[in-house]
Amino acid sequence: MTSIPQHEPEPTRPTWRMLFVALAFGAVIAIGHHWHDISAYAHIPEIKQSLGLG
Repeated sequence: MTSIPQHEPEPTRPTWRMLFVALAFGAVIAIGHHWHDISAYAHIPEIKQSLGLG
């Protein structure tokens, strides 16, 4: 049986924060991938025009 060397850090498990960051990253990627459909459904171009942003 092998032992862990003293100078090596112990393996860690993913934390809730890491899970949240991974889910947020996935959501950002999904939103970016489907942005055209989302903006068309949410009428974002019309909202930007009414606010004078576009």
